[in-house]
Amino acid sequence: MDCPQSSERGPVVAIECVAGSSKAEEWGGDMLQTGDVVEEIKIGGSPAVHSPFKGGRSGVQKLLHSAFKRGDTSIEVRVRRCGGEAAELQACIVPHSPAGRRQYVLRSIRDPNYAVGFVDRMVSECVALQGSMSSRVVCALSTAKVQDGYVPYNWEKKMKEFLPVPNSSCFLSMLVLPKVLDLVASRYNCLEDTLARANAWLFSSQASGVPIEFMNVQTEALLTKISGETASATVNSGSLSDLSNLANVSLYGFEDYHGVDIGVVRAVRLWYTPAAGELAVNIKLQEGDTKLGFAISCTEEGFIYISSVDDTDDETASTRSGLRDMFRQARNACKLLVISRVSNEKVLPWMVSSAGAIRCFDTISISQKLSLHRHALKPIRIHVLMWEQPSSYEFAEYKAAAPISLPLTPSTADAFETGFERDTAGDVSFRKEHAAFVDQLSDLSEEVLLPAVKSQRFSGMSSAGPDRAGAHNSALRSPSSPFAASMEKFVVPIQSPQQNPKPPLRPHWKRMIPELEGGVPFCYRRQASQLLLDSLAEVRIFEHNYRTEPGGCPTHMARMANVANLDMPVSYFRQGTSGLEFDTKGIYLASVTKTGCLTVQDFETLYCRIYGPKSSSLEDETKDLLHIYTSKALDSVRWNPTNQDEVACASRQHDKVMLFDIGYISSEPVEVLEKGKSKFSRHTCELYNGLSEIMFASADKSRLLASGLDGAIYIWDKRLSNSPCLELTTNSHSQLNTIALDLEDRVVFGASKQGIIYAWDLRGGRSSYAFQSHNDASCFLLVSLKVSSMLERITTLKAQSNIVSREIHSISFDPSSYHQLAFHLDDGWSGVLNVSSFNVTHVHCPPPAWLDGMDISTSSIMRRPSWLPTCSIYAVGSSSGNGLYLLDFYPSTSSACHVDFIEESQNTNRDCRGAVKNKYVPVSQNILVCAVHPLNETIIAGTKESSLLVVSPRLQTPQSTNSAT
Repeated sequence: MDCPQSSERGPVVAIECVAGSSKAEEWGGDMLQTGDVVEEIKIGGSPAVHSPFKGGRSGVQKLLHSAFKRGDTSIEVRVRRCGGEAAELQACIVPHSPAGRRQYVLRSIRDPNYAVGFVDRMVSECVALQGSMSSRVVCALSTAKVQDGYVPYNWEKKMKEFLPVPNSSCFLSMLVLPKVLDLVASRYNCLEDTLARANAWLFSSQASGVPIEFMNVQTEALLTKISGETASATVNSGSLSDLSNLANVSLYGFEDYHGVDIGVVRAVRLWYTPAAGELAVNIKLQEGDTKLGFAISCTEEGFIYISSVDDTDDETASTRSGLRDMFRQARNACKLLVISRVSNEKVLPWMVSSAGAIRCFDTISISQKLSLHRHALKPIRIHVLMWEQPSSYEFAEYKAAAPISLPLTPSTADAFETGFERDTAGDVSFRKEHAAFVDQLSDLSEEVLLPAVKSQRFSGMSSAGPDRAGAHNSALRSPSSPFAASMEKFVVPIQSPQQNPKPPLRPHWKRMIPELEGGVPFCYRRQASQLLLDSLAEVRIFEHNYRTEPGGCPTHMARMANVANLDMPVSYFRQGTSGLEFDTKGIYLASVTKTGCLTVQDFETLYCRIYGPKSSSLEDETKDLLHIYTSKALDSVRWNPTNQDEVACASRQHDKVMLFDIGYISSEPVEVLEKGKSKFSRHTCELYNGLSEIMFASADKSRLLASGLDGAIYIWDKRLSNSPCLELTTNSHSQLNTIALDLEDRVVFGASKQGIIYAWDLRGGRSSYAFQSHNDASCFLLVSLKVSSMLERITTLKAQSNIVSREIHSISFDPSSYHQLAFHLDDGWSGVLNVSSFNVTHVHCPPPAWLDGMDISTSSIMRRPSWLPTCSIYAVGSSSGNGLYLLDFYPSTSSACHVDFIEESQNTNRDCRGAVKNKYVPVSQNILVCAVHPLNETIIAGTKESSLLVVSPRLQTPQSTNSAT
């Protein structure tokens, strides 16, 4: 047929585009377009409805309303266009309320941004719309605007992974304030004088032997309040005619709309860089060290440098760390061995006051800190500025000429000359590749160099060719080299066989490329993670033995009651660790128990107790930051990511979220958020008023979410009130056990007791609650997924198991692969849901508890697994025994838990080389919850007996453990 029609000229139900897709695919032929005529609608498993539709658009809306009310939101729509073309759309039904009326639209499964609705149109109108497609595209292009917004960024993680010194920049600068000319600071020298002083400081520092180079200079405006004589002495910038007078002044003023005189002081910011980067030196201390073996002084320009070393004693800490030989090489190069950092803290000069004094660090306080390290026998990490040896002229000539260069953009030829044509100490002499055979430098933990300088050196090697690089290597090994001569006694001689006179080839250092690129590749970390898994074992368990509460700690009393009643034990619902979490920096560990105890501990103190006396336990309350009893069962604990002094707790037995400040030792919370009565809940029993889990929004310290046993998710904004400002509901009203937020806080996921995962879209738009009143409640559901139905799609799993719907205990996102949402079921099964394709990609099915003769009465106890920060490893306690599973959920078919994993191809497939195997770690108690340290990946597990169990690499050779199947 030529045109779609239910009648030749009659009205039809047509498509109306409500919101465009992210790729503007609504203008293509594959997506539904405005003016397409609806031929068929199929909702869920119901029979298809064909055109003509009874009641037109109103009848279709009634069909959508009935389907949405019964929870059937999946829909397929088939349309037809002029010329006989057809198109289909798979979508979900979502509410859309223009002009205050309840209507429904279809949101595409493939692209949730694309939404369409239904309208009544004549066939002729549809034909006209389809024929005007080209002109409408041009019109849409002319009116399209590029929108901007904000995206969250994990600053703490990036600053730890990509900076040579974590949380510290490589940029060095000096702020020079203009010199004041009178006592009342009303007049300053001109800008040219400030620039000259900054230039003099730089040249003087270089002449003193400080290895720094010029980078950039800029003016910096500092606001101050002025009045009286100062205001009359400044240049007024109230008109355009005064702008010419501001070119060279250091202070000018203006008057704001309140009549207050504001002064602007123009300082000079001088940026400089080390000549050859910074080198980190670890000074390890031993028992019997009475001195460090070196002294420090301060230059006139404010730089701290090593002024002398002990040449008479070969057993001092400075000699063992190679610091003495570095000092000799610096002295031979007419350079100072300048200290830039002590314990990763910068100790460089940073400001020149208006009186002309240089603000720098005190040598006495630095000496005291170094001495405290020696008394405490804690290693000292210092960073020193590396230098470059002039090759074509003497130092005196360099002092006179003082050419200013930008070392961050050198030419290839210059990079080769400065990086390889010398044999004295410098940026090449202390590279790990050339000093791998030197025993003396074994204490240097790492070489911290600016990435630009690293690329300068290695670009020189690649452009120079193998002949010059080989000549340079031989020059380094030559006895005439001062560095080689001083290190000759530390070289281990290697005798080559007589039949093979060729020297052995030096092994390639595989870690050089990752360090040059500024990060370790994910595949390399994955292969290295197997070493971590093999070394993990239970190293210590701490029982909850607090006895300082009046009448005893309730958690301790519940555990003792279970021990005393072995024949008829008290239900495990009355004891056990129910929540556990580290703060974002891994400094503190918070835990809650089913009997109502909240404990906050210092992780470093807890870790040091691992290797203490075996009799030590958590019985001394004074050693902890916080240990209180709330008289109410607690089931969830969370740290506020933007306020690390705030801990939030919730319980399945009451409808309040309690916020505690760890700075105040009090059993009463500093703030209480109440759920109140739900507008949509059908449950009237108090048993359904509890909250199962809570979570903070990472980008906003004021927003907190909680999942309720009444089947709703509540969102509070603490800036507004203590009552929920938003409410997200489901159609089934089944209790929700857990929630999770995606990386960008745009989509919230909730998992129910019926085995269904729900998702709500928090992004902006007409259908989003981001623009609703705080008194409104929202039930806009993006999608609902039944886990058992997705597991049945795995043919190999369905053939071996009887898959039934199970309760979901926990869901959480993989911190190293944000599209992976892990879930854990009450029967011990764990898996991964790909939120991009809504398919289960990984699954782990351990043997059931009854198979090993275990008691299955405790199978309904909530278990909270946790992800390791890297390598997609999922730590989950065994429900059938005392053990911990470490599951490989790597997003690839080479993962041992992937549904498409083929064990026979593991040795032949390139992607499977070095694949991580699932690990089972036996422990002494049954694990309920897990928390992983964000930095060193130590696993802290909470057990049924309310103990804290530490799983970490052993200092000695660990016992072999069984692999999980």
